[in-house]
Amino acid sequence: MADMRDERGMDSYWLRPDPDDDSLTVPLEAVGRNGEPVEARIAAEHPLVVSLNGREIVTLMTIGDHPDLLAVGHMLNQDVMQPGDEVLGIEHDPGAGAIDIRIARETDSEVADPSPGGAADTAYGDLLAGLREIELDADAVLRTSWLHPLQQTINTTPSLYAEAGALHGCVLCEQDQPLVYLEEIGR
Repeated sequence: MADMRDERGMDSYWLRPDPDDDSLTVPLEAVGRNGEPVEARIAAEHPLVVSLNGREIVTLMTIGDHPDLLAVGHMLNQDVMQPGDEVLGIEHDPGAGAIDIRIARETDSEVADPSPGGAADTAYGDLLAGLREIELDADAVLRTSWLHPLQQTINTTPSLYAEAGALHGCVLCEQDQPLVYLEEIGR
């Protein structure tokens, strides 16, 4: 694999949080430990209504970073979409807090009921279904020596969590190099 460090020696990601994106946080006036006023940032939280082929499926709470990836990932994770589904388009209306994923396959109208007015924490499919059938490639190499540099890189990556707290992070990596790092309220 090619070295993923840029000309400054920083790790380069395909995708990572932008802690300077003010739309992902909300300013807050707080009180410091000595009673002095301090300015802080907290994670923004917005509802996102996710539809599949025009049918509302769920309302997720999100900071609003990469809503297309969040919506498709959620639909795949919940078995509403299948890995082979052809995505024809994704229409995102930030003003309405809505996103519609269009796929080629006709969808089952009984997939799920929309969650009224809040985030759903419901699994639509059996998340463990098929997990036992997954087999690691016999030639796959996993080295514990990759974990320390990977952890070091992740922990020193500028993040929204470091700025605002109260977020979860998820990293996709290859060997000791992170490729994608996303943060979300519940991603």
